[in-house]
Amino acid sequence: MIEGEIMGQWQHPLLPLFVDFSGQPCLVVGAGKIAARKTTALIRAGAKVTVVAPESGPEMKELCLSHIVVWHARRYLEEDLSGQRLVVAATSDQTLNAVIAAAAKQQGLLVNVVDPGHQGNAIIPTVIDRSPIQIALFSGGASPALVRQLNRQLEAFIPQAYGRLATFAGTLRERVRQALSEAAQRHRFWREFMESPAAVQVLAGNEVAARNLTELHFSGGNIVVGNVYLIGAGPGDPEQLTLRALRLLQQADIVVHDRLVGSGVMALIPEDVERIDVGKVPGHHRYNQQEINQILIDQARLGKRVVRLKGGDPFIFGRGGEEVEALTAAAIPYQVVSGITAAVACAAIASIPLTHREWSHGCIFLPGQFCDHASEMDWSVFASAKQTLVFYMSVNNIEKICQCLLESGMAANMPAALVQQATLPQQRVSVATVGEWSKPPTFKIEPGILIIGDTVRLSPYFTTKTENIR
Repeated sequence: MIEGEIMGQWQHPLLPLFVDFSGQPCLVVGAGKIAARKTTALIRAGAKVTVVAPESGPEMKELCLSHIVVWHARRYLEEDLSGQRLVVAATSDQTLNAVIAAAAKQQGLLVNVVDPGHQGNAIIPTVIDRSPIQIALFSGGASPALVRQLNRQLEAFIPQAYGRLATFAGTLRERVRQALSEAAQRHRFWREFMESPAAVQVLAGNEVAARNLTELHFSGGNIVVGNVYLIGAGPGDPEQLTLRALRLLQQADIVVHDRLVGSGVMALIPEDVERIDVGKVPGHHRYNQQEINQILIDQARLGKRVVRLKGGDPFIFGRGGEEVEALTAAAIPYQVVSGITAAVACAAIASIPLTHREWSHGCIFLPGQFCDHASEMDWSVFASAKQTLVFYMSVNNIEKICQCLLESGMAANMPAALVQQATLPQQRVSVATVGEWSKPPTFKIEPGILIIGDTVRLSPYFTTKTENIR
């Protein structure tokens, strides 16, 4: 055998073929875990399954008790092959499996064998099911481990809603045939439909809007309008981006992004995608909020898929609500894709639980600028025990925040942590008490999240004081 050659019985590539087994008789010999998995696949295909095995494992026993299959609790007999269309040899005895395979092939039957030697002539592959779409994976026996890895990756990356899109498209086929007489026209329609606003609405679960858009197209109406996706980029680490956010980023025509989006996340945007930086820094706003809203509307009206990319979550101190109001008023379709907000990410990397059955019965998110209106607020509500306070954009007001809390009755020894650059290599956790934070810091403070509450005591950073600022 040539080095690197894969040993196997097949001299030619197998023919991928989906076959209708509805109502067809199939035999499974064996009743272990693998046999139960094969039986489940056959049941899903509508087959009439007979199982032959002296004993049954728990998975197969559950199938038998449900009366979905017929189980003969005995050893295999060659007569069991009579009348079957497909045979699965799934016993733990390789010799018996080979005997079953030889007899089945002699009778012209399809036979699947679970052994690595592949004595059969048919394969039941790993399937990614997005009914009515099915994707089958098979390596010819070369690397089942690689097939499993690909299966996990594809299962995670292919949205369940693609099945809904396929079903919806199926309901349009006759309408498309009637409206478009030439094959080239139909091909173009379907190519454009899969990237259209109507398809986006189907994926979002709004089939009524999708059908209206499609009918508008057939009636000659103007549907040149894109979609806006308000996407939360999370705390900065690209691995904490959601799969849906990643997919939409890579399908975008233009990305309108904030300053605090992590560089690793920005690197995931294809190079040919247009970008507009609308990030704001203290004292300098390249665009005001109204101008940002108008950019989103104008780009969508050009028919583009617009991604509005924000650090954290778009609806937590991200002004996503204002953008949604503007898009709604302009009749622009939009979707919101959540991200991991900074409070959650910072608490996680510092091992600070935001709630705790004994220490904290609730958690309050507040903007750092909140203390600019300190005289108008009842700080005693926030100074009470048994809750965790999280201040966003707080670094310029840490002293004032802590002073207001102390004046309202919070204990000076209440622990507090400043978490900066969470999830990134340069992340830093600085711990102290509210009393200590109410005094000028001894080092330059960069942007971060301030977490105050008894649960900070549970953090190893507070216990060891390894990053104490005082």
